[in-house]
Amino acid sequence: MNRARRSRKAQAPRGVLGDITNNVPRPAALEKKVQTNSGTKRKYASSLDSSSVSKLAAESLTPTSRFHLGTPDSISAHIDRLGLQHERSSSLKKSSKRRLDHKSRSSRSSPPSSPSHSSDPILDPRSDIGESVEWCDRRSPIKSDDGTKMADYQPVEVSIPDCDLADSDPQYPLEYLPEILAHYRKKETREAVSPEYISLQPDIDYRMRAVLVDWLVEVHHNFKLVEPTLFLTINIVDRFLSRRRVTRAKLQLVGCASMLLASKYQEIFAPEIMDFVYISAAAYDRDDIIKMEQVIISTINFSLSVITPYQFAMRFVRVSQTNETIKFMVLYILELSFMNLKFLSYRPSMMAATALFIALKLIPSSSWSKTLEEQTGYSVEQMNGCLRDCYQLLTVPNRRAVAIAKKFSSSKVCRVSQIQWKRST
Repeated sequence: MNRARRSRKAQAPRGVLGDITNNVPRPAALEKKVQTNSGTKRKYASSLDSSSVSKLAAESLTPTSRFHLGTPDSISAHIDRLGLQHERSSSLKKSSKRRLDHKSRSSRSSPPSSPSHSSDPILDPRSDIGESVEWCDRRSPIKSDDGTKMADYQPVEVSIPDCDLADSDPQYPLEYLPEILAHYRKKETREAVSPEYISLQPDIDYRMRAVLVDWLVEVHHNFKLVEPTLFLTINIVDRFLSRRRVTRAKLQLVGCASMLLASKYQEIFAPEIMDFVYISAAAYDRDDIIKMEQVIISTINFSLSVITPYQFAMRFVRVSQTNETIKFMVLYILELSFMNLKFLSYRPSMMAATALFIALKLIPSSSWSKTLEEQTGYSVEQMNGCLRDCYQLLTVPNRRAVAIAKKFSSSKVCRVSQIQWKRST
């Protein structure tokens, strides 16, 4: 009998969030031991109910995440390995330049008024949360393709399309539709981030950020959160990293706290803090996440009501009056753009319009019309630069975007990640 029970359990693997197939919740109260950073064990009890969106799995269950609890394949270990490669490459470059011209190199090596790395607390992974972050230099203004500042962009007033006249969307009531769209355009660059902000981080690089983003996409998908939560999470991460220097040991903690903040703002039932403790392989405890959450929200000045490409994308898809496949393809392209910082140089509205243009080319259901050009505010010529960069997302595979490709390979999202791009289109 015991053997039969064990065999049935083995046939039904459970993940971090419960049963993979039918999401069976774990018992109402579960005592569990977690290995903390200092090596000591701490007990906590999690009272769970059926109304919660995410559930912690039992200790004997196998997480669905690639970064398992207690295994060396955690995101922190992956980031550390990238950090060692980053340090080796940096040291080799410095040594070669030093051999060429030692005197000129020594006069240019360290930036002005910055402390030495040996005494800098942000590089010490054992330092406290408050000591592991400090202010970055102010970002330079982001510019658009024509050389003007993004904040100087003045949108053109558009007429109300037929889709709104026939069936009014509660999100866009006809009485306030022009004001809402004008507000989106005006606010979309207010919280803009420089695409070069990662150069201000001495301990992390773009590859570590890409690993974090891919992991956040996977966590977001496993927690079954709404799409705006993911877009807001990445926005919070980028805004925080553009203003504070962070050690690589705290990078995953920044991601967890950012998703917790975004979930509280967007979700009806947000994940619990202990969900993030478990999903991060117990690299941080509850107090760490709460402290980092406080640091992040104060750094971004409590600004959570921001405009992301998602708002524009859903609006443009509605105006195009296309099918669900177009919608999922647009979201797939936008989530792929998370992996590359250069897309921060484009306005959210341009990213959404470009993603829709490419989706209409890939999935011939309708074409880019004068109505779409008027509603988006962009012509094909204006989107040329963004189009080239987005084409590269689809034609050049990104080996770090594993979770994004897997997420959009499901039949629920029309398997848009498996659609092959043909250069002839």
